[in-house]
Amino acid sequence: MLNKSRKPTIALIDDHSIVRKAVVNLVEAFNEFNVVFDVENFEDLKQMLKTNRNLSLLLMDIRMPDKSGFEIAAWMKQNFPMIKVLALSSESDGFSIAKVMRSGAKGFVSKSASPAELLLAIRTVLGGDAYLNQVDFNAFSSAIQNSTDYFSQGKVEFSPKETEFVRWACTSLSYNDIADKMFISSNSVGDYRNAVFSKIGVHTRQELAVYAATNHIL
Repeated sequence: MLNKSRKPTIALIDDHSIVRKAVVNLVEAFNEFNVVFDVENFEDLKQMLKTNRNLSLLLMDIRMPDKSGFEIAAWMKQNFPMIKVLALSSESDGFSIAKVMRSGAKGFVSKSASPAELLLAIRTVLGGDAYLNQVDFNAFSSAIQNSTDYFSQGKVEFSPKETEFVRWACTSLSYNDIADKMFISSNSVGDYRNAVFSKIGVHTRQELAVYAATNHIL
């Protein structure tokens, strides 16, 4: 068992007290994480982050009265980019999922999900990957494909190596495995990822996969 002080640290923001406490109890029951605080609004979150700057992950509702999860995700990305954000919400339509992911969240889990799925989502996001289950990914993909301004506009040209990266990135391989497949260093994979993501205006591998399928790159 990990020492409590070495466990990944998690916080939760949700304006519904009963739901918030239930989620805290559930996450603590996993016995893999240290829940360091839970708050009901954005102002309290800002105050707590002053003394918890090394937080590993923020679990976040989307619909809240003072500031939406979309705004909070964007604020976290701007001010605390090293803290991963996982949306946990009943707002599971494709456009909400796409918007919160575009805002900076690294994954989405419905409040109707099982404890096992929540645990998988937390582990996945903490491990550096984005998380969506298949149903939510399908809704997310549909929303993106029906949005006229989701991706950067205009024709995008990729170099042969960038195209190779895109194809590998649309698999389940880790970035280290992709580096091995491409016979390059992990740092070089990071450079290709940053270049490709910037060119088409995406932030996650899920968005990249939708773009690649839509533009017949796969």
